[in-house]
Amino acid sequence: MKKILLGLILLLGSTIVNAQLKPEMYYHNGNVYSNVAHKHRHKMSSFEVAQNLYNQSEFLYKQYQKGQNMKVSGAVFMGVGVPALATGIIMLPMLYREGAPSSSIVGSNKAPNRWEDMKDAGWALLGFGVGFTSVGIPLYCVGLKTMKTTLSAYNETTPTLTFQLKDNGLGLALNF
Repeated sequence: MKKILLGLILLLGSTIVNAQLKPEMYYHNGNVYSNVAHKHRHKMSSFEVAQNLYNQSEFLYKQYQKGQNMKVSGAVFMGVGVPALATGIIMLPMLYREGAPSSSIVGSNKAPNRWEDMKDAGWALLGFGVGFTSVGIPLYCVGLKTMKTTLSAYNETTPTLTFQLKDNGLGLALNF
């Protein structure tokens, strides 16, 4: 009789029941996907990713944003560095070939300092290209790895069952 009475009290005391599924998120081909209850893949917007991470932990949200910023910065550095590097690589052999400079490249043969200026520009482009590309690649890779490890840390959090006193009364809360 006591078990039935206790069961009825718990049943009547729990008027509001909320159930939520935490989507498992993973990174694939530049996008974040969720696998809700292992039914189907769903491409998540950046707002959904940020909201899920922030609801789980503010630290995870900040780490993901940090990784995303590093990835974008690396892409910008590579976007500037690779064309500069390619231009320098194409330009320098043309400038150091044997023979006199052609008038179509430099203008006239009366201005020999322009030829030297173009050589300096070729070396500068090559230097900037190597520098920007060598900074951009690690930034991009580290940012991508930070994003992936943040998502895996989000997926590995375990739910905890706690006894709480809230506005609705006493109850058990499953935090995940």
